[in-house]
Amino acid sequence: MEILDCDGKDKFILAPIMETLLVEDNNPFYFGHMARFTVRHWSKSLEKYPEYYREGHSEFYKDFELNFSQDAKALSDQGVPSAYIFIIIPSIPDLKSDLYTGIKILDVGCGSGLLMIQLAKAFPNCSFVGIDVVSFAIEDAQQNIEDNSVGDRVSA
Repeated sequence: MEILDCDGKDKFILAPIMETLLVEDNNPFYFGHMARFTVRHWSKSLEKYPEYYREGHSEFYKDFELNFSQDAKALSDQGVPSAYIFIIIPSIPDLKSDLYTGIKILDVGCGSGLLMIQLAKAFPNCSFVGIDVVSFAIEDAQQNIEDNSVGDRVSA
């Protein structure tokens, strides 16, 4: 499965790809954020899902403790912008040309604003407004927008 490599002296070490997945937290393929999120949060929720489905109940991010939102932020900061750039935008006919022409975009659940910032840099004719139910996410977004000098086209 290429999870381990043998160092030639009967000792096993993580294969290079595993180091990327488990150690390099700034790498887009790092898996630690997802593992932490799943263990800390989804494992609790998944136990309740059969009851939720029967009774029509749901959970919302704002119903969880602060570390839920912080862990969700770590996940979305890393994966969401890449997913949009490499998967979502190319899969929607004419979207890329509309983005180059310039459109207005509302980012619901903008988190720390990194998706809007990345898209603003890639598509300078667009403008972006982000909203989120988590107040510290909006504060992070506003700081990130300022730090990246895109405040003329991006707001949260």
